[in-house]
Amino acid sequence: MNSSWKNLAAAFIAAAALAATLVSALPQASAADPRSFAMGSTDVVTARGADAVAWNPALLGLPSAPSVSVRLFQAGVRADNNSFDLDQYRRFNGADWGDPQKSEILGSVPVDGLRLQAAARAGAGFSIGRFGFYADGLGDGDGRFARDGVDFALYGNSLDRTYQVTGTGGTAFASARAVLGFAMPLARTSDAASAAGIQVAYERGIRWEDGSTLEGTFRAATDTAEVAGEFLLREGTRGDGFSLGLGYAKETASGGRVSVAVRDLFNRTRWTGTDRRFHLRGTHGMNSSDNIDSLFTSSEDPAVPASFTTRRAAVASLGVEQFRGPLNLALVVEKGLGESPGVSKQFRGALGAEWHGFGPVALRGGISSGGGKGTWYSGGLGVHAGPWKLDLAVASRGLSYGSRGVGVAVGSSIEM
Repeated sequence: MNSSWKNLAAAFIAAAALAATLVSALPQASAADPRSFAMGSTDVVTARGADAVAWNPALLGLPSAPSVSVRLFQAGVRADNNSFDLDQYRRFNGADWGDPQKSEILGSVPVDGLRLQAAARAGAGFSIGRFGFYADGLGDGDGRFARDGVDFALYGNSLDRTYQVTGTGGTAFASARAVLGFAMPLARTSDAASAAGIQVAYERGIRWEDGSTLEGTFRAATDTAEVAGEFLLREGTRGDGFSLGLGYAKETASGGRVSVAVRDLFNRTRWTGTDRRFHLRGTHGMNSSDNIDSLFTSSEDPAVPASFTTRRAAVASLGVEQFRGPLNLALVVEKGLGESPGVSKQFRGALGAEWHGFGPVALRGGISSGGGKGTWYSGGLGVHAGPWKLDLAVASRGLSYGSRGVGVAVGSSIEM
């Protein structure tokens, strides 16, 4: 393959990949409560005390809620993709790739392309009675790369073919929030108690990145190579916003609990930023006898000031929790009411369990499937000494070497 026009194509592919890799430049993450994360991300029904502020503040109004709760810290990260698993990485990393290996790699990429997702969260908070406060920093994002782009990277020496990389792009954001939660008891009898809750948050936008490939092709013939592309990059550098969530919870005397919540029911963030459009055009003659000179043009439009508003899609959740002696079971079903970073319109179901029959140690496990994130398996443990608690959790998308993602979370709290 002629090195000069291969370099030409590689430059275009690299430029188109810029939008797909936006998420790597931002802090990205996961569940607010490591205990709930270990139980399949069942936070909407298993969150306690200060953690309930971030998921369903109505839980603060139930009889079992702690009188005082302090989330000393929590942090979590998650990253995954839809194509390559740990086994492939182990076998192919550092090895020579022949046609069988390239075919396997390309066969792992769905028709709609390679998709990368990442998320991160860290925070702290407290609750006193039916009131709570939570502050956290969070980020979420995804990158998309057209399947033809992966094909070109593996088989870039194929002639008389057009590679289409339109669809490559990415969206990511990072922000900090201050969340207030309040619960109001609705009814209480000897058999059951219920409460409603409201969650109000002020959000300070740190960074917003959104890149979309509007056009992207590369074609190599025996005598010429052509490249063309155009993509738009929107950057938000600071923003101010708010969000509102509502919740309901009910608890029976036997320990059963039902939780219903809608997070981000109303929300928006107003950003100040820029729009930038990139262009790539080029034609190159393969043979010195061609009267087409080697030509590659690249231009970048000046950044245009822009103000724009972003909205995260609301998420509706239903959770049920039941205690059976030392065993605690939780089931959650939720659905995004739109598409936005970290939110999918696909239904997600989660099942979690906790065994607290080992004195100061509790063992946890769970499974979560759907929600645009595939199937995740999770586990962890909690250790408590009086009111102090330490929680650890790990999660994997797929099992063993079939894993396509990993997540971890850790946190400590005090409950009284």
